[in-house]
Amino acid sequence: MFPKEVIDDIVAKTEIVSVVGERITLVKKGRNFWAVCPFHQDTSPSMSVSNEKRIYKCFSCQESGNVIEFVKKFDNISFNKAIEKIAKFINFDISQYQKKLSTIQNNFLSKIYKLNSEAMSFFKSGLATKDGKSAIEYLKSRNINLQQIDKFNIGYISKQSNLAQHLMDKGFELKDIIESGLGNYDENNKKIKNIFSDRIIFAITDEQNNVIGFSGRKIEDNSERPKYLNTKETEVFQKRKIAYNFLSASKNARIKKEIIILEGYMDVISMCGAGIDNVIALMGTSLSSFHIKLFKTIKDCEVKIFLDGDKPGVEASIKAASLLIANKIKTSIVYNITTNDPDELINQNKKDLVLKMISESIEPLEFVIKQLWKSTDSNNYDSIAKFISLVANFVLSANNQILYDKSLELIQDISKVSKPAIIEIFKSKRNFTTHSNKNESLDEPKNPIDKSFNKSVENKIRGYQNSENAILQELLKSNQHLNYIKKNISDIELKNQDSRHLIQKVLKIYENNIGISSKEMLNKLQSENLPQLNEIIESIINSLDFQMQYSDPLKRLDDAFIKIKERHNEEDIFEIKQQLNKKEITVLEREKLTNTLNARIAMRKKFKLNFLKQGEK
Repeated sequence: MFPKEVIDDIVAKTEIVSVVGERITLVKKGRNFWAVCPFHQDTSPSMSVSNEKRIYKCFSCQESGNVIEFVKKFDNISFNKAIEKIAKFINFDISQYQKKLSTIQNNFLSKIYKLNSEAMSFFKSGLATKDGKSAIEYLKSRNINLQQIDKFNIGYISKQSNLAQHLMDKGFELKDIIESGLGNYDENNKKIKNIFSDRIIFAITDEQNNVIGFSGRKIEDNSERPKYLNTKETEVFQKRKIAYNFLSASKNARIKKEIIILEGYMDVISMCGAGIDNVIALMGTSLSSFHIKLFKTIKDCEVKIFLDGDKPGVEASIKAASLLIANKIKTSIVYNITTNDPDELINQNKKDLVLKMISESIEPLEFVIKQLWKSTDSNNYDSIAKFISLVANFVLSANNQILYDKSLELIQDISKVSKPAIIEIFKSKRNFTTHSNKNESLDEPKNPIDKSFNKSVENKIRGYQNSENAILQELLKSNQHLNYIKKNISDIELKNQDSRHLIQKVLKIYENNIGISSKEMLNKLQSENLPQLNEIIESIINSLDFQMQYSDPLKRLDDAFIKIKERHNEEDIFEIKQQLNKKEITVLEREKLTNTLNARIAMRKKFKLNFLKQGEK
């Protein structure tokens, strides 16, 4: 531990705003700085940071402290590591204290590694006992053979086994057994109790093959005991710093030029048993900066993410991909077309399918868009705006220009929203997104300014939708302005695919049935039994706009067509400006584009002039 006077000196000499501002976005308000709190699911700036008082405080979750406590919690590191980071940041010399701490630390770690190694031998011997037979049978039922049991250091501890006593008999001290997470001291009975009982034990090693902890799985399925029980968080066992099977996987990854991230160690054991040996697992599903450093030790290696296909697995895949891309690591995601995890697929003799899915892994952006679009209502512009916002979270946190450019194209293709509208949402997100290695979960905008900015974009999008709806409503109400609609519809492109399809259907019915009334047309349209279109028709007919009697339906149609044409004009302006920004275009091409741009800008003025004239009437 560092002396108190050294800690106080570091805190006094550190500008807390500079340190916090490197990790999250701060906005100055009055004497203090404010931010969306990173320590809970905050929805507005609730955390205050004061240079004057040298503290931070969240007025929502009550999290508070000095600069060291912030770095410790945000970076998920020990108190001493936080001090070292800040000292380096402000060029404060702590080398004399570090040497002493390093010697103490190394002695402690060596002791814990030896203790864990002895515990592993004890667990492995448990499989050879009478009580261990049920564990062997369970492992066989999971297709884990004796060779795998030995390779992955799998063991067993019965209810009767006394690991703590065994370790003390071997000369280990009581305090070290407790510190390692292998025992708890019972104050009432004045004795040490085992953490693990009647469980299959999996040894967890680090990248140097030191045994750092254990994970125990119950054998029975009908008890209320937790399925898995891990060593508690200790100095050596920290979940965020665990990459199960990394030492072995990294050797194979250097040959195959790819490493695969799985969710659990049962997945790793099954995959290795099937000959897919470049696999690791995380304890939980969160990728950390520690894992990034590990991956960077393997030259020219692609990281493939193969987590479960459920919602937490998908969210973890997206979060991990964002962190990997931000750190310039080649990344792809295995698109699991089944509802099974890798362990289940291997045990179902579907190794070929697993290999096929791995070989056909897709780019993270494609995965993100596919997954998020599944829950998006393509007929609801609020839902589409939310979809764009969520994709923006991923793209901006990845902090990659190529990814950004590509995302605009893909979002436009799938959502039919114009690029300018998409970019406005991205701009609003950029102002309130921190490009740090500490990724936030994909969520809706977390800042009220963020929301209000997005609201203006959503209103524009909704305005275009209302214009399309107006044409549809008047077409379904009456055939009075049929010729006007037919004449103008060819000059525009409706962005909503369903609206476009429905208008084409209605016009075709009128064309093939001369003199048909609007009521007869509706009956004919609904009799075609097209569920998706019928749902839209019902929605339009039941809407307040449809039931209202407009004094001048023709003017309503005219306004709608003008609004859509104005939208097309704005899109053209944006596209031309994009083209003009390219360096490789010729002088002649630039001249043509400039002339077209001037014509479009003149058209924009005309639209605005017409709007002003209408307002004067």
